[in-house]
Amino acid sequence: MEGTPREVVLELYRLWSEQGIEAAIAHVSPEIEWIEPEEVIGHESRHGIDGAFEGFTSWTESYDDYGGDITEVEDNGDDVLVHFIQRGRPRGGTKEVKEPVYHLWTVRDGLAVRMQIFFDVESARTALHAAER
Repeated sequence: MEGTPREVVLELYRLWSEQGIEAAIAHVSPEIEWIEPEEVIGHESRHGIDGAFEGFTSWTESYDDYGGDITEVEDNGDDVLVHFIQRGRPRGGTKEVKEPVYHLWTVRDGLAVRMQIFFDVESARTALHAAER
């Protein structure tokens, strides 16, 4: 995928929204590292395209009608922090949930090589601005 890291990441969200996760995942590095928040029970780090796909589906499968909106994007070199308001109705529930989540992407050579999820904006910003991760 061509473009700046910000453009690459925004294109991944566009593909996900318009064509589904398979279309977006097809444009990440085969070596991608997918890191879930430590606060999530059973959190994992996953690797590769299959790992990213499993991470995404395990994150969203507990919801009916999962979706969301980007509210802000920050970048620092190859790293892009997406402020995302996720929404959906927990499977079996009747009330929609809306909550912020923060996705920190690292892009190299036009491909996402890392994605880490945070619930806390300050932790996400600290990671965005860390000299080495």
